[in-house]
Parts: sequence; C-alpha cells; structure tokens
Amino acid sequence: DWKFEPVAHLTAVIDDSTAHSGSRSLSLTYDGEPAYEAGWREYVPVKPGATYKFTAWIKSEDLTSSSGPRFVLTESFNDSVLLLTHDILDTHPWQEVEGLTHVPSGTSLVTVTITRSPANTRISGKAWIDDLSLEEVNPFNSATPPMPSSSPGTSPRK
Repeated sequence: DWKFEPVAHLTAVIDDSTAHSGSRSLSLTYDGEPAYEAGWREYVPVKPGATYKFTAWIKSEDLTSSSGPRFVLTESFNDSVLLLTHDILDTHPWQEVEGLTHVPSGTSLVTVTITRSPANTRISGKAWIDDLSLEEVNPFNSATPPMPSSSPGTSPRK
C-alpha cells in the first residue's frame, strides 16, 4: 500500500481522467519552486539475493527543470540506493521507465519513492504516473547473450 505525506510546492492527486491503463493515475503538479520528493512511497517485501525488474509508465506536460521526477528504490532500513531511474522532463506521451536491481543478502524490504536528484532547482509542470511493477526475474534470462566461458585448462576460440 502506498503511503502519502504532503510536501511543499507539489500537488499530488489521483487523476480519474488520465491513465496509461485502467481508469486513473497519479498526477503530480509542480508549482515552480524546488521540490525533492513527491510524498509518495511504498514498502515492498523482497527476497534477499534476488534480482528484480522495476517498471513504471510516466507521461509529462511542460515539465521544466534541470532535474525531473524519477523513481528510486532503496533498502528500507539503511536507505542505500538500489536503483535510480532516469528523470522525465518536457512534454512526452506515456513512456516506460525501467531498471534491474539485485537485492543484497540480508535485505528483505525495499522502498519505492518518487524523487528528484538533484532537487535544489526549481521545477514546474505536470507528470502522470501509472502501472508500477516490481517483479522478480532470472538475471540470466536477458536479451543479451551471456559471455562465452571456458572450462579450466581451456580457452575460448577466437
């Protein structure tokens, strides 16, 4: 379940008129002053040592700043960053942001937050967020083929 704490210089509401899928999204409207976090966070249980794929869809309208909103996944107890997505600026239709992260052993809870980094600059405009997902994946099932390996005492052919 998402937790919300209001923050200065940002209006965050559930928007029933715009969605990537379904019938609503989270709308963030920045008033032109610096704003660090969007006030929304979710705590997600994870398996220690597992690899996860994070995905989210974001749409933007006139987002002006040197640093736009992005997602960060942190270890919930020490706040170490596990994943920081690229930021979104300007005006764009719905686009997917994603990233892979490996959960350290001993970590069983991560926090997903909407943030800006760096956040000491002014920001104005609007963003919509929808369809967030954090799925465990097999790190060896990727589009990039694995590097060739060799048995002890042999070397790969050239």
